This record gives sequence, structure tokens and C-alpha cells, in this order.
Amino acid sequence: MNPMMATGDGEPNPIDDKRARVVPFVDGMLRDIAAESNWDLAALMAEWLARFLVENHCGVYVLDALEKLLLSKLPHKDMAPPAVPEIRGQELHIASELYAHGGHSRLLAILVAHGAGRPEVLITRPAARDSLRPLLNLPDDRLHIVQSHDPLQQFREIACIAAKFSHVILHVHPDDVICTTALRWLAIAPHRPKVHLFNHSDHTFSVGVDLADAVLEISTFGWALRTARASLDKSSFVGIPIRRPAAPTSPAVEERLPATLFSAGSAYKFRPQRGASFPALMAELLHRLPDATLTVVGPRATDAWWWPLRLRLRSRVRLQQRLPHAEYLKQLHRCAIYLDSYPVTGGTAFTEALIQGCSVASLKGASFGYGIADGLRTASTEELFEQISLLLSRDALTLERQQVMRERALAFHAPDATRQRMESVLRDGIILPPPAEFAQDAPHLSFEEQWSRRRRVVSPGFRNDRQARLFPRFAARMLKAFGLRHSAPVALLAKAALAAATRR
Repeated sequence: MNPMMATGDGEPNPIDDKRARVVPFVDGMLRDIAAESNWDLAALMAEWLARFLVENHCGVYVLDALEKLLLSKLPHKDMAPPAVPEIRGQELHIASELYAHGGHSRLLAILVAHGAGRPEVLITRPAARDSLRPLLNLPDDRLHIVQSHDPLQQFREIACIAAKFSHVILHVHPDDVICTTALRWLAIAPHRPKVHLFNHSDHTFSVGVDLADAVLEISTFGWALRTARASLDKSSFVGIPIRRPAAPTSPAVEERLPATLFSAGSAYKFRPQRGASFPALMAELLHRLPDATLTVVGPRATDAWWWPLRLRLRSRVRLQQRLPHAEYLKQLHRCAIYLDSYPVTGGTAFTEALIQGCSVASLKGASFGYGIADGLRTASTEELFEQISLLLSRDALTLERQQVMRERALAFHAPDATRQRMESVLRDGIILPPPAEFAQDAPHLSFEEQWSRRRRVVSPGFRNDRQARLFPRFAARMLKAFGLRHSAPVALLAKAALAAATRR
């Protein structure tokens, strides 16, 4: 593992003190995992370490030693991968969990719905079948769910199902090391499915990169990190599929509320950093537009950076943590302008809003290159305010530019077009670069820079109470590697207590 931060051209940047401490921490955790005789506990430790690397943007994007170590520690040395008398299907999509909100689950559902040969789906963590049916719209014989909470049993079930397919497309959480280890195990089976990682976690560490035959990139941000992931020779740009709306794609003025601003994104995407603050930006914008109102979906009630804006403009600002997708689309169809999240921009949301017929505006943020609509982002606050003013006044040239970008987005992000790019990788091994229409920002390491400035490392939570019981080992390692200055054992203890209490 190389803790050096890799830039887009492969040149490392100097590491700081906190980042340097990651190396002995990871090495110590790997030794603890190797010394653990119980495979289930070793798997839970490996999963927690993966989540630590996801939460801490320390320059580590791959660590295939996790999967190889778990594979070497499998009990029953005579245990062999499953023999498959015949192939069940051509394409299996694997996800850890699915959610009713956000764009990641919709991406999987769209690819499955537009796939030939009846693709099937495997969910690697226990879930209620009834909750998944409306998300995927699949018959029960095409939906597989691992219901065991035992890591070794999960491992076996995943391997037995995946072995029956020619192609496996991973949409797993970046910490799902049990799944990726099971797929490594199949490498020695008589039939080895080809594995393709859909890189949902484009800006973080993820398991499965080294394992994958191909990495399917969704953004130019992820594309810029190919050197850091050692995936230069197998990453291919496929983009994000977005469904065409049932309604006309040109904005209908009579259906939209004047000066109604709408934004949405995960809570962390709005967290201020390096002086870039969406709430402060909105305070200035609403001051300039005294008749405007703002609705934001995503913020939590505990996000203190929103409080000044809420107190000052209570009647004009509405915050919601979550919104069903159907209601979200209604909000899109009624708003005058959709504003993307900032300083971390959204993935699907910005381009989806444009495709749905909205006028859109946004600053360039910490992440980039998710959609054709990125060409409408502005570089400065004043440019953003000017664009919003022109959109609200229905300036013909500004609206025409939005419509041109909308038509390009409809063509590029069409599910069938995305599937075609994906098929060229799966079937023919063709490597595709990002299209010229995408914003070609210079690669940068904004997430790593932000993490470097934090005083402490982030203490990841625990997926279940069994993992929470391993708290003393994790806390001891964090204290030894980072000391009281950089580690947060109190926060780790609180998360352990919460996981044990809720028994997730």
C-alpha cells in the first residue's frame, strides 16, 4: 500500500503527519486480521477497516490485501468453489443494499430494466423482499437475497449464486469485502464469471477494484483517479443512465412557480469547506431576490451550518431530510430553477433535473464530470447570480443554451445508450474515454485536502452489534497509530454503544 497522494499524472504529493500515520494503522489492522482464528470476526474486522478507508480520504483507494488475506484464512482447507453443471444466466447485478432515495439504486434498476436476456439481481445483506419489489420491479425468481447474518454463510451463498452467471456487475458498498472475497474464491472454480465493478464510489476507497476485469466509471472525477487505483488499463467511461421523462422536456412556464428555487443532495454535500458555503451563498442570493423561496432536500436537523439561514429567513427557506422520488419529481416540475448541491456537487441530480425540463444552475464544486449538464456550471458566484437572473427573466439565449444541453444529455444519458457503452466493455473489452462534452476540469484532490486539514481521523460506525463488540481492538489500534491528538476514541465508543443498542 502506498500512502502517497497520487495526482492525475501519477506524481505523488508529500504526505502530512496524519496521513503518514495511516500506514502503521492499516498494517497493524492487517496483522490483527491475520492473527484472528475466527473467520467471521476476521471478516467483520476487514469490513470495518474498509469503511475506515472510505470515511478517511487519506490517499488510499485500493487494498486488495484485505480480500487476499480473508481468502487465505478460509476454514476447511478442502472446501472447494461450487461446481456449476450449467450457466443460469448471462448477467447478475450484485448490490449490498438498496434504498428508496438517492440515485445509486435507480442506476442499478435502470440497467437491469434495459438489459437483454433477463438480468438478475443479488442483494448481499439481509433485506425484506417486499421493500425491494417496488425499487426493482422484478419477479421473485430474478431477485436473490442473502438473508443470513453469518459472514461465512453470506460468503458461501454469494459464491454459489454468482457462479451460475457469465458476467457479474458489482454495485456493492465500498466496504463489502465479504462479497468481493467470495468472487475471488470463484477465480479457481471451473467456471469463473467475468467481474465488472460499476464505480459508484468514484471518489473514495473501494474493495473490488483489483478483482474486477473492468472498472465502469461514472464520472471524470473517478476517471482522474485511475492512477491512484491502478486501473489505468481497465477503466472505461460509461456514465450514468437517466430515464427520459414522460412529460415534455421543455420547461412549461405556466406549471412552474416564479422565483422558486429547489436543491437536493446528501447532507454532507452541503457541509461548508474552505470558505465554500451553500447556506451563505443562498443567504446572499435570497437577499438579492426578495421574492424568492428556497427548498432543500437532504440537510439534517443537526447540521449547524444551516441554522443562521433558517433563523434569518424562516418563512422563505424550507429544509427536508428526505423525499420520496415521486414527490421529488413533482418538486422539480414546479420549481423555477434547480440549484445543485455545493461544495460537493451531485451525481445524477443536476443532469436529471435538466432532463426533466428544469432550468438549472450551479457552481463548480469539489467533484465533477457526472453529466452533460456540467457544461452549465459557472466558475464564480457572480456568474452564478447572473445566470439565475437571466433564467428567472426568461432570457431567450440563456434558455436556448439550456435546451441545447438538455438534448445532448437526453442522447448521452439515455438508458439504451448507457447500456450500449457498458456492453462494449462486457462483450468486446473496449475501453472508452469520457466524451468531449463533459467538463474537463483538471484533476484535483479536494477530498484529500479537506481530510488533511481535519484535526482528527473519522471514526467509522459499526454495521451490527457483533462488529461493535470489536470496539476495544479498533480503539486500541487507533490510539496507538494516531494518539489522542488525531484519533477519536470517544466518538468510536459512542458509535459502538449505539450499534449495540439498536442491534442493526
